[in-house]
Amino acid sequence: MKEGPESKQALIKNGAHSSSVLICIRIAADIARGLENYHTRVTVHRRIRLRGI
Repeated sequence: MKEGPESKQALIKNGAHSSSVLICIRIAADIARGLENYHTRVTVHRRIRLRGI
């Protein structure tokens, strides 16, 4: 996919298509956020273990 104004205009032209793409982007962002949260939790646990707490 091309990034930039051309792709945005194409998405706006396809009303229903753009909404489904936005939903996919939102889901992907939520998954990415969840993975980040999980990763930070794991690293915090590792640090605590290394300190021997």
